[in-house]
Amino acid sequence: MSDTVAVAALTDWMRDVFLAAGMTEAYAQNSADVLGYASASGIDSHGVIALPRYLSHFESGRLHVGATADVIVDHKAVLALDGNLSLGVSVGPDAMRGAIKKARAFGVGVAAVRNSSHFGAAGYYTHLAAGEACVGISTSNVEPIMPPFAASEKLLGNNPFSIGAPGVADEVHQIDFGTSKVAWGKLQLAFERGEAVPDSWARDQSGNPTSDPQAGMNGMLNPLGEHKGSGLAFMLEVLNSTLPGGVPAFDVVDEVGIGQCHIAIDVEAFGSAHQFRQGASALAARVRTSTPARAGETVKAPGDPEAATRAERGRAGVPLLESVRLQLDACAQRYGVRPPWA
Repeated sequence: MSDTVAVAALTDWMRDVFLAAGMTEAYAQNSADVLGYASASGIDSHGVIALPRYLSHFESGRLHVGATADVIVDHKAVLALDGNLSLGVSVGPDAMRGAIKKARAFGVGVAAVRNSSHFGAAGYYTHLAAGEACVGISTSNVEPIMPPFAASEKLLGNNPFSIGAPGVADEVHQIDFGTSKVAWGKLQLAFERGEAVPDSWARDQSGNPTSDPQAGMNGMLNPLGEHKGSGLAFMLEVLNSTLPGGVPAFDVVDEVGIGQCHIAIDVEAFGSAHQFRQGASALAARVRTSTPARAGETVKAPGDPEAATRAERGRAGVPLLESVRLQLDACAQRYGVRPPWA
């Protein structure tokens, strides 16, 4: 069974919980917006389900609930921030906004963050950039959850990566994926639903393929595309940890110490933003009209499934599994913030 809750009501409630936990108003809103975007877009593994986990980091003292980021580099097109053990979804939006501001001045802007935590759905940040007529590129490292290709040791994060580009009207053409076959959160969702998973997704602690989502969560994820996903994760690690002077994935514990990198490219620096938008949407339109591999199937352009889900959930609300709602009810009780479904 599942309940549904309106996107705006869910986002406002998460903001109020973050405020009650002790976050600043701006960071509470940032954090709620990132989680709300994921839930609205159908990226449920990175949506409201993450709220209890984020709060547990504050409650344990692993993250500092009232912390804000410091600027450590501000030079031409480059910005670097120290998150000071703040929540990744709180500092990430400000970093991308900083990159966008740099792009307005220099054509391109790069903002890197060290010493933060899980930054949620990478697509939120590139969607933010696209809304400002920029191509956005966002990535983060995470704690070690994946072996390098041909290895059996968890050494790399399944570092997420997104690119988003503005199209006509409010279209955003976008990819958002991790460098493992699936996100860790998909194993969590399968566990919550009592479902098995394909044994190609993950391995247990002994390195054996497993269809048990709990064994996979305690073990390791498999790289996307074998050596390709492993190599991409390595290079993203360089951007996320080496570039801002942070720590590599294998030194990240319980999501603490994670880095981020956000790049914004001002399309007007190359000419007409209108022409760019038309060109990007024309590419998407051609993809959608290509011949389906199977009769009756619909070919989608990058970003189409998430956009359709946002439209549907904008009308019908975000579905909440009972097991997830019970966890959120516990958060609501601890922080004294009445949930919208109560």
